Amino acid sequence: MPGNAWELPVRIAQAVLAIIVLGLIANTVNWMNNSVVTWDSDNLLTFCSVWTFFIVVPYLIVAPMFASQFAPIYAILAVDAVTMIFWFAGFFAVAAQIFSVSDCKDYSVCRTAQGATVLGGFEWLLFIGAAAMDVRAVIVSHHSPKSGAPPDLQPAV
Repeated sequence: MPGNAWELPVRIAQAVLAIIVLGLIANTVNWMNNSVVTWDSDNLLTFCSVWTFFIVVPYLIVAPMFASQFAPIYAILAVDAVTMIFWFAGFFAVAAQIFSVSDCKDYSVCRTAQGATVLGGFEWLLFIGAAAMDVRAVIVSHHSPKSGAPPDLQPAV
């Protein structure tokens, strides 16, 4: 959530990993488009990278700072959770394709796909951590005295 010391470094790491994964998976997609074998999972991982770098990270950094009305706590949690699911599906699908394709003749392309998969897994872990911190922030804000709960439900001090 805004103001936490962990948030900006995590968002920067998410953006950097998304760009690296985009470069690796774009190389794989380019090679696949020039051969007879195509993987839909590569396209999903490409989407995850573009989604993260151009939409998610800018929204999660800029909206809470400059337009807090567009960044309620539940929206931030939802964006992190949905992106976490996208990354899980993307890296898992590419990982399943890498080990099931026996006609991977270009060893370097197989390695770039493996690298994209590993970094996609790390990106997924970053989004798990961010979503967990978002859940914690939701719980803390829900139980704070400023939550607007009726006076009889306020905790006794």
